Amino acid sequence: HDHLIRIVQKTWGKMSPRARELALELSMSEEARAVVEEALSSG
Repeated sequence: HDHLIRIVQKTWGKMSPRARELALELSMSEEARAVVEEALSSG
């Protein structure tokens, strides 16, 4: 779980603002959404 958080944080940092917007609009499972939200809140 922690490994996934770090991956999302690192990837997010490389993304353009528009790509970040689009990524948040993607359909994803509750688990995936939770990982993204945790990564962004602790990043």
